Amino acid sequence: MNIANAPLDARPHFLTAFEAARRAARVDLMTTAAVAYGGVRPAWLEYGDLRGLAMLEEVAPMVPADDIATRARLAIRVAAWHQLDPGNETKAHLLTRSS
Repeated sequence: MNIANAPLDARPHFLTAFEAARRAARVDLMTTAAVAYGGVRPAWLEYGDLRGLAMLEEVAPMVPADDIATRARLAIRVAAWHQLDPGNETKAHLLTRSS
């Protein structure tokens, strides 16, 4: 449904998938559902929706430390959820400032 440009409609399906993956102790599938929840620009769908961040925060500690690619995907996704947070202009400036 995300591919069909219907991320709002897809959210309940990703929540269900996350729950099923949790019951099956499948960290890989939990990660997939958490990353996909909210579509391409999750913060823009419904401001204040904390479920996507909650899923990311739950699964992140379960990912092995040496799985750098998955940990990076999760970090990028967390950043996407925080993109509309107040003060991002300052944070963005600090990240792009040369040393």
